[in-house]
Amino acid sequence: MSYKSFFPDPPKVPESNVHHLLLNRPDQQEWPDYTLFVNVATGQRRSFKEFVERVRDGATVLGADVAQGGLGLCPDKGDFVMLSHGNITHALLALTVYGMELSKVQAPPVWNTPEGIQISFNVVPLYHTLGLYFTNFFNFLNRSTTILLPKWDIEVFFDSIPK
Repeated sequence: MSYKSFFPDPPKVPESNVHHLLLNRPDQQEWPDYTLFVNVATGQRRSFKEFVERVRDGATVLGADVAQGGLGLCPDKGDFVMLSHGNITHALLALTVYGMELSKVQAPPVWNTPEGIQISFNVVPLYHTLGLYFTNFFNFLNRSTTILLPKWDIEVFFDSIPK
């Protein structure tokens, strides 16, 4: 037996690295900068634009020559193995389609937060699939802030909620 989703098929996308879907979409260029992550234990905040710059700096270090302080990795020398990001891309596009369909019948929420965006507290480990998707993928589809607790501590968790 075969089942077909009631939702439309996810849009077709050109073969590309999931990095472009998460961090380099045209709509993101219009986003005002906002708090992306907050480390509850240290109070450190990282904005979306700071995060994107750190990712780009990391990519530069990977490819820079060793004499320049980089790792000297080069795809022309066979240093990289091309991995498909199709599963991540498809999962994100499925969520996008779900959000598009939901917006047809429900108005978007209005968040009563300092930046007017959703704030979520991630208590799931980042090495867990839900923690990975929740922290590293979902908040790049729509502007949102994720509060991170580096180590589970019930007292810190409850103390940080009013903040």
